[in-house]
Amino acid sequence: MLKTLICILLLIFSLPIWADDNSEFRATWVITWDLINKYNSVDQNKTLCRQILDNHVKANMNAVLWQVRQDGTVYYKSAIEPWGKYAGYKNPGYDPLEYAIQEAHNRGLELHAWFNVFRCADKLFGSPAYEHPEWICTNQDGQFMTKHYCLSPGLKEVRDYLVKMVMEIVRNYDVDGIHFDYVRWNEFDDDDMTLNFTESEAAYPFDGVYLEKKFQKANSLSGKRFLYDVEHPYQNGVPKGFPTWADWRRWCVTEFVRAAHDSIQSLKPWVRLSAAALGRYRWDFEIGWDGYNTVYQDAALWFNEGYIEQLTPMHYHWLDPYDFYQMLAGPKGDSHYDKCWGYFIQPGIKAGRLFSAGPASYLLKDKNIWGNHVDLVKKARQIPWLDGFQFFSYAQWRDMKYWDTARELIFPQKVKIRSAGINEQKMPIAPVIQVIKQDTFVYSIKVQPANNLTGWHYIYRVKGDNVDPGQNDIINIRFGTGAYAFTDRLPDGGDKFRYYATAADRQRFESLPSNIFVTDLVPEKRTFPEPVAMQYVIKLENSYKICWTPLGTIPARGYRLYGKSGGHDWKLLIDEKILDASKTEVLVPVLNSDASWIFTIRTVGRGEPPYESPQSDAYGIYQAGGDQYLIVDGFDRTHADGSENEHPFAQRISESLVRLGISHQCCADDAIAAKLINLQNYQSVIWITGTENPKFQQLEYNDIARLATYLRNGGKLLISGSDLALNLGKNGDTASQKFLKNYLKTEYREDGTQGNGYQAAGIVGSIFDGLNFSFDNNQFGFNILKPDVLDTTLESYPCLNYANGAGIAGIQHFSRVENAVQAAKAVILGFPVEAVYPESMRDSLLARVFKFFNNAPTRVNLNAAHLLKKFELYGNYPNPFNAETIIRFFIPEDGEYTLSVSNLLGQEVVTLGSGLILAGEHSFRWKAYDQPGGIYFLQLNYKRSSGTERKNFKMMLLK
Repeated sequence: MLKTLICILLLIFSLPIWADDNSEFRATWVITWDLINKYNSVDQNKTLCRQILDNHVKANMNAVLWQVRQDGTVYYKSAIEPWGKYAGYKNPGYDPLEYAIQEAHNRGLELHAWFNVFRCADKLFGSPAYEHPEWICTNQDGQFMTKHYCLSPGLKEVRDYLVKMVMEIVRNYDVDGIHFDYVRWNEFDDDDMTLNFTESEAAYPFDGVYLEKKFQKANSLSGKRFLYDVEHPYQNGVPKGFPTWADWRRWCVTEFVRAAHDSIQSLKPWVRLSAAALGRYRWDFEIGWDGYNTVYQDAALWFNEGYIEQLTPMHYHWLDPYDFYQMLAGPKGDSHYDKCWGYFIQPGIKAGRLFSAGPASYLLKDKNIWGNHVDLVKKARQIPWLDGFQFFSYAQWRDMKYWDTARELIFPQKVKIRSAGINEQKMPIAPVIQVIKQDTFVYSIKVQPANNLTGWHYIYRVKGDNVDPGQNDIINIRFGTGAYAFTDRLPDGGDKFRYYATAADRQRFESLPSNIFVTDLVPEKRTFPEPVAMQYVIKLENSYKICWTPLGTIPARGYRLYGKSGGHDWKLLIDEKILDASKTEVLVPVLNSDASWIFTIRTVGRGEPPYESPQSDAYGIYQAGGDQYLIVDGFDRTHADGSENEHPFAQRISESLVRLGISHQCCADDAIAAKLINLQNYQSVIWITGTENPKFQQLEYNDIARLATYLRNGGKLLISGSDLALNLGKNGDTASQKFLKNYLKTEYREDGTQGNGYQAAGIVGSIFDGLNFSFDNNQFGFNILKPDVLDTTLESYPCLNYANGAGIAGIQHFSRVENAVQAAKAVILGFPVEAVYPESMRDSLLARVFKFFNNAPTRVNLNAAHLLKKFELYGNYPNPFNAETIIRFFIPEDGEYTLSVSNLLGQEVVTLGSGLILAGEHSFRWKAYDQPGGIYFLQLNYKRSSGTERKNFKMMLLK
């Protein structure tokens, strides 16, 4: 009886019955020019990769379609094809695909290697169009394509070669899927070779992104398209064994897909093959083109026969929610309409394969109907067999900063990706969980996978007792092997919650639930006590002294001291039993003389249960010997509305100093005003001045007085903030203006706009010579819209420029201030130094400052990067571009410039900048939303003492 019951359970749980409510495929297409930049350093490109993946996680997405091959070039280490254009046609110093896979899996994301198949337009040495020109398609007269090269699917050598390319990725990389794009015959004709279309019009590189006029004329051509090859010329007639050319062409493409699928399955059956098919499968041929009749792509056949595990069409023509729904499932949603996808794909649906829809985010943005995303997804979800969405493309979601909004309105919960059909392998063994209660609302869950299964792991949480892995909330998704821990903060309850976990193999075949842990009764509503204001963290002889000030008026039971060291998680060091409500400071024995520590205090309320306040400031300390540095936190402890109590900004600086080996302590500006900390005891001071709200940023009179004394005594000061100069100069009183001009040797010029490009570049000959970096554009906790544009005095020098030519971003000086005892050194930044990313660039910037302060760290390479010494216009990136592009150039010495854009007729379209310009690298962003697609010419005129020079560059705008 028991054996029979077990067999029944295994049969039940082997079916994909948990896929209805908490499984959905969610991804964007990430194009090459958005995932790598040839002008970036390795660290900058890796940061870009992490940012892309973090954005997907932020929106509760669970996959990414990552382009790895384009136009016959690649973006991974290949022994077959050369590196692509956007990597500079050379090894970028790391393996972009390997790094992206690792970082995606670290975040619980699938990564599908996006593979542009038969279009191989780059005739670079080593590319197939260069090495095998005989593989390029011909027209009915036997003429080869002279541009926009596409390989012939009719040639077995081509199909075998492309399967070999696919298997190079599958064999060498731990991808979750291979994603085919341009897996079809080309649409080009003789007109395209003679430029009847402009170059920009013919440069659409992706399936489904094509011109409406080509869509209308595609089938009016009789034989002048490039649909033949050297082995199958028009004159020889239809290949033997096929009734029509169309049947042969469809067979060729299908044969490639089948062969690639079989090869993948033989090596790694968990790698899911998907195809980006044209949005029109097999209808409307009479008015334009479709996949089946025009480019000979039988995607429904591949799906139904199991040659692919997932079908991901590009439904770019349908922008209205109801039109989108009808295109998928017909007017009634029953798939009985022969101009909808559901009519053709039911065998594949019944086999359990995945079908996900591809909305055109780029068109929703261009047509100013971005809000249609919500209703489009909502309406499409009414189709029972639809498995999710992939949006084209990432760039528009990034530009619209849609991640948080999408999480709120479209994807409020984490979801898994279901298995593509019934798995014939053995069901994974369920993991085991251990749960520890941290406080009333916080539980730590440790998951121990059975047999160290490498695969996907899900942690579920359900309110009440309805345990159902197909319905319950997923609170964590992890990929990997071995035990791991996750900390969960419960919502308000009025009930008990249950935790459990499951394991899934690489094909997403899921185990039975683990053991189930039941929480204590969670109160219906909680009230958090108010946080504290950290005052300082300093080291005494044998202990650390931590001091804080209560912020609120609600009576507290006491405080909890948390600390973390060496990259570990926070741990409770002292609780409220010792730190009762009367305490405002504590001495902690030195825990490890070699370690760095970050400390924070949380208030504990008097009620039952004893709720904790949110985390407030976090202050660091590090004792490595040598001179002592001081980080001064100039943020107000809390905003007027009580929001943003957590300010980890001093912590960021502390972590950089630890990596640089710099001894330091932390304090609040309030502690200096209260004379608890004396600036004169420190060799150098880093003063961070807070948010963009002027109410919370201006230096107080006591701050100014003590900083003035410090500088008169030869102090060394780094001070930064995006409204520092504005508040001291334009909005400040006489004393503030005097301090800015006579002590910081800086003048306020203007308020920047739109982050001034969110990039800064070191000025030749300055302390930041050769340094180029980004600062935060609302991706890492800041939203720096209006950084200060600075100006120098007679005794100071510019050291940083904003990358878009908006002016000076940083100033340095080494001079005597008023009534000085000795000369002071200062660096003033018009943006927050803690907002610089990646971390390595923040470290480098601080290292340059400390070198200037005559105490160079030993843990960082301070050598300036090699700089070009001649006038150079690098051009624009990306090129071709859609709506926006970035233009970069190098100026070897101060002079005058004009940067303008003209059209093909020589008419000036826009002047991007003109006037005086400082030496160094500059960049401008051109927003061409109101311009028609086509060729444009960029012109840079540069005048200096030795004469006038001019540079030109051709750009291509796609519309």
